[in-house]
Amino acid sequence: MEKSRDTNITSWSSVSREVIETFGDQGDFARQHLLNPAIFSLLGNVVGKTILDAGCGTGYLARLLAKRKAVVVGLEPATPFITYVKEIEADEPLHITYIQADLTVWNDSSRVFDVVIANMVLMDILHFEKALDTCFSHLCKGGQFIFSISHPCFEASDVDYKEEGFIAVKEYLKPYIIEQTFGKRYHRPLNVYLNAVTSRGGEIKTVIEPKLSETLAQDFPEQERAVHVPAFIIFDVYKS
Repeated sequence: MEKSRDTNITSWSSVSREVIETFGDQGDFARQHLLNPAIFSLLGNVVGKTILDAGCGTGYLARLLAKRKAVVVGLEPATPFITYVKEIEADEPLHITYIQADLTVWNDSSRVFDVVIANMVLMDILHFEKALDTCFSHLCKGGQFIFSISHPCFEASDVDYKEEGFIAVKEYLKPYIIEQTFGKRYHRPLNVYLNAVTSRGGEIKTVIEPKLSETLAQDFPEQERAVHVPAFIIFDVYKS
């Protein structure tokens, strides 16, 4: 499964401005209705907290956090995205600091955060352990680390679920690559993530497998799978 660590960064660097702009101020459907509510429920009051948005992409989460009066730094390696977020910041200043850097190698000892968030990032990084090292080394003692990933137990698509009525698991314990429109996703069983987190002094407090309400699913029947089978899993971790 070995690839250059730059493979996904190169792929995401080819994303057009038009694609980036379609993402929206709240993120896509899954982020709006599944990921965001869970993340903000775990965060609670963020006023005055220093937060690293590790792999900020379009910057939507960084902006939501800044509007809640957090002090935010967004880290992003792909040029089209970092250009976009800096332009948004110039047009609508929220005092967010954006840094173009690879999460697997970035190191700035002058920056230590109350909270680090890696929202739908780690499963797209080949050497995710190095990204975890960065997250923990920039997190204060007792600080909160929230990360979300595609649920590795249920990776079949929404289309597959709609056609079959269930999610098939054909291989789970072995690592493999999942091709995406941009970049690659790296399947790993949950124990790989959990052992990597705990071995770095992370204490897991809460795990959320977000569920879509049946009422909302009636309005968006193509999202029905999220009522029954989670597509994502979110971990609330504290640095000991």
